Amino acid sequence: PAATQRAAAEVVGEVLQRLSALDAVGEKISLTHFLQTYQHWLERASVPFTDGNVKGVAVLDAMAARGISFRALFIIGLNEGLFPRTIREDAFLRDRERDLLETVLGYKVATKLGGFDEERLLFTLLVGAAKERLYCLHQRNDESGRPLAPSWYLDELCRALGREKIKKIIIPRGVVEKEALEPFDRQELLPPRELAIRLILTSKDPTPLVELCLPSPSLYRRGSEAIKQLEAVTDRLAEHDGVVGPVPDYWKRIVEEGLSPSSLEGYARCPFQFFARTLLGLERLKRPEEVTGPGAADVGQIIHSILKSFYHELLDRKFFLSKEKSVDTPSTSSGQAAAILRAVTQRVFLDFEQNNPVGYPLAWEILCEGVATLLEQAVAQDLNELSQSGYRPVAFEREATDRLPESWPSPLSGLTIRGRMDRIDYRPEENRYRVIDYKFKSAKSRQSADKDLLRAALRGQRLQPPFYLLLGKTQAAHQASKSAEASVEAAFYFLAPQWSEGPLVVESVPGDAWEGRSGSALKETVAFLAAAIRQGLFFIQPADYCRYCEVSEACRKNHRPTMWRVERDPRSKAHLDLRDKKAE
Repeated sequence: PAATQRAAAEVVGEVLQRLSALDAVGEKISLTHFLQTYQHWLERASVPFTDGNVKGVAVLDAMAARGISFRALFIIGLNEGLFPRTIREDAFLRDRERDLLETVLGYKVATKLGGFDEERLLFTLLVGAAKERLYCLHQRNDESGRPLAPSWYLDELCRALGREKIKKIIIPRGVVEKEALEPFDRQELLPPRELAIRLILTSKDPTPLVELCLPSPSLYRRGSEAIKQLEAVTDRLAEHDGVVGPVPDYWKRIVEEGLSPSSLEGYARCPFQFFARTLLGLERLKRPEEVTGPGAADVGQIIHSILKSFYHELLDRKFFLSKEKSVDTPSTSSGQAAAILRAVTQRVFLDFEQNNPVGYPLAWEILCEGVATLLEQAVAQDLNELSQSGYRPVAFEREATDRLPESWPSPLSGLTIRGRMDRIDYRPEENRYRVIDYKFKSAKSRQSADKDLLRAALRGQRLQPPFYLLLGKTQAAHQASKSAEASVEAAFYFLAPQWSEGPLVVESVPGDAWEGRSGSALKETVAFLAAAIRQGLFFIQPADYCRYCEVSEACRKNHRPTMWRVERDPRSKAHLDLRDKKAE
């Protein structure tokens, strides 16, 4: 063909032009040398077969696209910091020192600020590669909704070409709104997925399209049914609202391992949060780069470790058999206790620092100093109370289980309960035990649930003290040296440095909490919560704690049809009524 002949002639002409450089050689060139050179350049020469454009779409990065011409060129990612990149001079090796290394020592070290000229040249080549149309696209917002600045290259391009030649098009975000903009108004050009979404949003049936073009028609059908149930305005909760029905495997585990007060408190707070955390095991992904230091839970763990080691060491040294049990008196025993507390505190801090991120050293040091001061004051108050009351610690971090009587209401009858008691004190003169649970509080004031533990227990908010009464009696039966039955009480030791009553505030629950009218009401509360868990009622129950919820992303508290059902269903209303329950 004529086109092929012209292409071959162009190749030969290009090679001969390169061979003309041999004329500069003074000596006579042999035929063999000439032919070798001719073959070398012939193999490396190329010309296009046709002057027309090759049909198709090429997806290239900016470096690969330079030097290639296009009828229409789309340049994406023209945002500030992306194209051009944010280029900064090296703070340790400036560009002038880099130039000096090259000119004096001969070491080629690329300069940083030279990247500005390189990217500007690259953008110029891309603009020149477009023969008919050039599209420059930039993003308005990132994934989190924060606005993004367009590249300053766009302003430079407008000044160079003239704003009358530039047409600015704002593409709407919504699928329906795009229909008013060309070429999105042509349905035949839309991908099947986007067309199906548009049909759904415009109240048209996309079933034929889904059945023919999309890969999972059954998934669409199930999703459509779920959406209909979610949007239904009724007074009854459905399966998509957390009413999943009995979960036999989980209840079997409760029967085998025992029911803990912490799990009941979690369900009383929010059934859906309990379901997501306990049954599904959902938790927020922790990013190491975002960890700034120990949180409140870590501080509580540190305090528990210090107090356990401290009192255990005092017990090993028979400290509580001495007459002086106070830290703030100038006696030998008190000085010994203070020294032990400082040593234990430093050891626990060091162990935590070696195994966990602590953030900024200064912030960690301030935290350690605050915890040490808090414990010094709280321990002094605690040891003084032990000296006056006659109690002495006998056990620490004790795991215990007990079996509830058959006379208790269903499903509690014969059910096993379990818990971990931070400390058990014993008063031998009265054969009396006291179960203590430490609670670290960083808030500035007390919550109402921390002022009246019995009322909070009736509402399902503080069930640990009543449970500890039952578990403490089991431990007392194993440890009692007297034939008479020992009495048991339970108390929360609040370690609250910012409370006006602090730093150590003691709140107790009487030993007869499970007796009388209050006992009957308390059993009803625990039975109600346990029965709801067994029935699989895991609806949402929004309140102030939603601000700190770790599964809030999966919650529908802002969905009005869901909240309509939650506020009107008798089962969720009965759960909500627990928060107003009072002791008689």
